[in-house]
Amino acid sequence: MKTYLSGSRKQVGTRMFCGLLVFLAMISLGFASPAFSGDIQKLKGVVEKISGKDIVLGGERYDVAGVPVKGVPGMRRSGATVRRGDKVELSLQDGKVIFLRNLGPVLQ
Repeated sequence: MKTYLSGSRKQVGTRMFCGLLVFLAMISLGFASPAFSGDIQKLKGVVEKISGKDIVLGGERYDVAGVPVKGVPGMRRSGATVRRGDKVELSLQDGKVIFLRNLGPVLQ
């Protein structure tokens, strides 16, 4: 009975190489899926105002309801921990905030 790994060393090496190419092709196709199609933009600024589920940065209002917030030490926190005067980094995809990173209060 022949198996995938039976045959000469050259044949086995060729089969393994072809298998590796197929595996890499499947991985690369997964990264080209529509879920990753939008470009992610980063925006840093100081929170000027917090109003309900919105924050104001540089005069622009951003909806941050349900957006994950990551704090300075790397610990996840709720959106309530963002305060006026905190420096934040917003990750925007197609004009919508998908992630908020609180960089801490600005020294004055």
